[in-house]
Amino acid sequence: MNFSRLFKPCTFAVALFAQFMPVLGQATDMNVGSSLVGHYSLKGAREAAADIILQVDHHFKYAAMYGGTDAQADGAWSVTGNQVYLNADQSPPYFSEIQQIDQLDSDFTKGAQEPVLMGLVAGTPKIGMRWKDVEVDFKFSNGKIRSAKTGSSGQVFLADRQTPDWKGVEVTEIGLAFPTIELERKWFKVDGKKTKIVVAILELGKLSQAFKTAAVSVDSNKPNQLIVEDEGGIVKGTYVRTATDNQKEER
Repeated sequence: MNFSRLFKPCTFAVALFAQFMPVLGQATDMNVGSSLVGHYSLKGAREAAADIILQVDHHFKYAAMYGGTDAQADGAWSVTGNQVYLNADQSPPYFSEIQQIDQLDSDFTKGAQEPVLMGLVAGTPKIGMRWKDVEVDFKFSNGKIRSAKTGSSGQVFLADRQTPDWKGVEVTEIGLAFPTIELERKWFKVDGKKTKIVVAILELGKLSQAFKTAAVSVDSNKPNQLIVEDEGGIVKGTYVRTATDNQKEER
C-alpha cells in the first residue's frame, strides 16, 4: 500500500458528491422522504461552483469552489414554511482511527536521517491535508515512551535504536495530541511486530464547516430550485436540481 495515495489533492465537488450520488438515486427511486431531496447545482455564477445535496435521511452535503478557495459543510436539514435550514455539524475535531501499514514506503522515508523503526503521518485524507505539530508519543513494550512532533510534511520518524537495551523492544501504543486545535491526547493500540507506517486520521468536525447555519428559500412556483439570498458562508445564488433527479421525481 502506498501511503501517499491517501493524501492526493482532491476537488471537493467531485470527490464529495460522487460518494453520495448512489444514496440519492436510491432514495428518489423508492419515492420516500421529502420532495426536496436531490442534488442542486449553482447556476449563473461567475468564477464559482457550488452544490447542495439534500438526502432523504435529512442530512445535507455542501461544497463550493470560488476565488481559489474550497469550502464544504455537512449536517442536518429541516424545513419551516418556504425555508430550508442547513445546520452544519458542530462536533469537535478528533482522531478517528489509525491505519497500520506493514512496509516502509521509499517516498516516506527519504527524509529520514537514520534507520527507521516506524513512521507516522497525520492528516485528513478526504481533503488531501497533512498536519504539522501533532504531538506523538510512542509507548514501548519495555514501558518507555519516546515523544516527537510531526513536521511540515505531517510526518515523524521513529529511529531504530541498535543498543542492547532496545533489542527486540516493540511499539505497543501511540498517543496523539494536537495542541494547535486544543485536541487532547488519545491512545491507539499498535501491532509493533508488523507495522512500519501509521496513518493517523484526523476528522475536522466543526473546523471544516463553511458555516454554522444557512437559510435557503424554496419558490413554490419553481420547486426544483433553491435560492440563497444571504451569503453567511454559503455561495449566494440560485441552485437548480440536476436533470437526473428531476426525471426521477417525475416518475
